[in-house]
Amino acid sequence: MAKMAKGRSLEEFHGPGSIAARMAGDQTSGPIHLHPGEWKLLNACRMGGVCTLGIDNIIRADFLRFLLLGGDKDAPVHELGVQIEGASIVGQLILRGAALPNKIALRQCRVDGKIDLRGANARTINLEGSSIAGLDGEHLELRGDLILRNAQITDCLYLPGAKIAHDLDCRGGEFIGPHGPAINCEGITIGGSALLGESCRASGSVNFNSAKIVGDFDCSGGSFQSGYGPALAISGAEIGGCAKLRDDFSAEGVVELVSARIEGHLECTKGRFNNPNGYALVFDGSQIEAVVFLDRGFRANGVVRAHGARIKGDLHCEGGSFTGAPMKEFIERNNDGTCFALSLNKARVEGKFFLQKCTISGNISLAHTHVGVLHDNSPTIESFYSKIHGKTTLNSLRKQFSRNPEYFKIHEAAASRFYLDGFTYDRLDCAAPHDCESRLKWLYSQPNELLLKEKFRAQPWIQLIKVLQAMGHKEAAKQIAIEKQKHLRSIGKIGDPIISAFHDFYHIFMDYGHRPWKLVKWTVGIWLLCAGIYFLAWKEQLIVPATPIVASDHNLPGKANTSFDEFNPLFYSLDLLLPIGGLDQAKNWKPAVGAAILNEKCRQFTVASVLPHSSGPESTETCNAQVSGNKRDLARRKNLVLLLRYVTSMEHLFGWAASLLLVASLTGLVKKDS
Repeated sequence: MAKMAKGRSLEEFHGPGSIAARMAGDQTSGPIHLHPGEWKLLNACRMGGVCTLGIDNIIRADFLRFLLLGGDKDAPVHELGVQIEGASIVGQLILRGAALPNKIALRQCRVDGKIDLRGANARTINLEGSSIAGLDGEHLELRGDLILRNAQITDCLYLPGAKIAHDLDCRGGEFIGPHGPAINCEGITIGGSALLGESCRASGSVNFNSAKIVGDFDCSGGSFQSGYGPALAISGAEIGGCAKLRDDFSAEGVVELVSARIEGHLECTKGRFNNPNGYALVFDGSQIEAVVFLDRGFRANGVVRAHGARIKGDLHCEGGSFTGAPMKEFIERNNDGTCFALSLNKARVEGKFFLQKCTISGNISLAHTHVGVLHDNSPTIESFYSKIHGKTTLNSLRKQFSRNPEYFKIHEAAASRFYLDGFTYDRLDCAAPHDCESRLKWLYSQPNELLLKEKFRAQPWIQLIKVLQAMGHKEAAKQIAIEKQKHLRSIGKIGDPIISAFHDFYHIFMDYGHRPWKLVKWTVGIWLLCAGIYFLAWKEQLIVPATPIVASDHNLPGKANTSFDEFNPLFYSLDLLLPIGGLDQAKNWKPAVGAAILNEKCRQFTVASVLPHSSGPESTETCNAQVSGNKRDLARRKNLVLLLRYVTSMEHLFGWAASLLLVASLTGLVKKDS
């Protein structure tokens, strides 16, 4: 008879006289020595039935191993495999490298030693409801499921590099890692789903880094608590279905999905993520082919971070609660303990980003992030703005920036802020606010240092203007652009006095190029105003013909001979206003100079003062009075002529400036928002 390997023959389990007994020095013969539960199990395996025992029935781990390996000719095992319900398995069950031909079911059992399945090959293993000291399945290969539903593993579920053809079912289980991880499935390959929900509890880190899961990764309703390290780590994993951390999912410690690839949704609805001194949920660099749900009961006490993530669908944050914590690298870089609630730096969301009806305590960083559609709402924006600026109006706020920027620096850390530098979006959702006031409050909810002169960021303003224009909200876009220029002036960002003066001119007459017809209105108003001034000056004979010969032939004030154009105040004003004249009014008429300042009455008094007069005190007194009045009138007329020359010069200068500015604005030589 051929010798069998140790543990592969029923003869080893004889009583006195058995191989085992003779090896121990007992040479007497005897029957097979088995515990009552083992006899029952032996018969059940032969018949293909379930061996139902009480927890007080003992089955030796070595005898169970003999049956799991297929038994022998005296103890055949049915193709339905070994099926036990309720037994105490004593000793370590060592199946390292074994090829287990049949299904294994150890339900509601107590295994007081570890189960060693390293490198083993088996079909389905069902340990539902069992209590196990530990399970080591490194590089285990299963052609079916690994079922640990409602099981308790008190040391560690260790399955790195394992391959499971169907599901890993840990629903309702309890996993304890007293000195390290509770579950280590790094690099595992699962052909079905990984199920760790329905009140599954893990006391210790859970590691699924670099796992490949064809179906879902479902932790809905699970509870994960780590004394050190991440509570749940799925970094680098590939998940063909959805990652479900929802419906009363709870994590005490960071949940990491760094550089993971998820073909379905990332669902965190009603999930609770608690790590108040650091990161609560991190999915940096992850690629999610569907939708991310951080909504409707989602609560994060710690930073939610998704730097560089790629989300093909929507990002839902509506109804979520985000309580911030300081980010480690922000503290190291800026020596600043600013709390962040949500940080999406360099992320890309191709669908909609829903940010409304949520509670946020901390900053939101969208630096260099891109979303397809931004869907926020006025209450969320108002909440941020009011936390920062209280009831301060936008006009008062702009004055405060120019007068006392230090006030805002003092209150910088006390409020939630939007970091918007580099944030781009294709459009605003139709339900999001498009009005100027709401959007300005959004922009003014940025960190104050990014609104002040030294570190001012123009990109958020330019992006908003661009999107509003593309969506057809032209007036709101213009108002935002005008407000931007006003803010630049209030923080002293315009430049030297000459540029500042041009900036003021550009604002008053054209609203920085956004309302060019405003300049036309100003031009018409100045034209008519100056025409009225010139008419009054002409009536006072302060505007005279430019040619002396013509002027000497005037018999009537303001009239020339029949071959000379009559004075027209409207045409005269228009001729001065237009850079290129052609109306000949400014050529033929001009403000009076020299003797022409004197009107006819002044001339009579001037001549009378030098002609002989009748002697006598009364005649002398009358003459002196006339000369004195004439001098006062002459001085007044000289002042009026000086004022008239100033008006004509300024109108001519305005005409040139307005024409050049209008042409430059309409042709694009001067950018509207420069």
